[in-house]
Amino acid sequence: MEVSNSAYLCLKSVIATGVACVALSAPALAQSDDANVAQYKAILNEIANLQITMDRQSVYISTQEAEMESLSAQIAQVEQTNLAIPAMIDKMVVALDDHIKTDLPFKAGERYTRLDSLKETVADATARPSDKMRKALNMFDIEVSYGRSLEAYDADSPTAAGVRRKACAEDLASSKCALTDDLLERFEEGATFENLKDMIFDGTYLRYGRLSLAYIGADGSEALRYNSETGAWDALPATKALEVRRGIRIAKGESAPGVVSAPVIVSN
Repeated sequence: MEVSNSAYLCLKSVIATGVACVALSAPALAQSDDANVAQYKAILNEIANLQITMDRQSVYISTQEAEMESLSAQIAQVEQTNLAIPAMIDKMVVALDDHIKTDLPFKAGERYTRLDSLKETVADATARPSDKMRKALNMFDIEVSYGRSLEAYDADSPTAAGVRRKACAEDLASSKCALTDDLLERFEEGATFENLKDMIFDGTYLRYGRLSLAYIGADGSEALRYNSETGAWDALPATKALEVRRGIRIAKGESAPGVVSAPVIVSN
């Protein structure tokens, strides 16, 4: 009888050690080897997956470190900017002040009131730098917008302020008073001069962007344009005054839009 190699080895082990031995057949040994190979492959696969995970974590950590460096640089830049902002705002306030002084003299009271409010905010130690900058930029934006618009507004004469108001106080029907139909109607309804005196102005100004500034008296006695070279108000000829009146009606929406002529001072 033939004895298999595995049985022979098992029998030899029993004789040598006295311990029982279970001999495995060839198919059983092959199956055991396959299981070991599968387990080995699974371990290798797990190691590979762990390596991929570690590589991804390494990339993530590198990205986070780069972002931290970027944030640190931005924080440092913000600190430098915060130090520069106060000086920048101070320069903006000075520039605005100088600009209003040298600009056409329109709505001076309103513009200086806005500038004084900005100066108060800038001088306020409790105000945030961002609020100061926002207010300064807003005023710059308003000033810039003046150069892009045609505007008509009522105000007192640049040469004899309050003349019309005084004339109305003496005689509402006088030609110097020259009340509009709207004001006359309100007086007829019972309004007094004291009620309406703040609505009575000498005439109307017409601003052509920053190109020119003209004035027409309510009673038609004055037609002027501002001379930016001399700082004085020059009389307008009748033909130019008609153009100014037309521009006022267009600016107030009383006439259809159209092309208007500006009374510009031309240097020799």
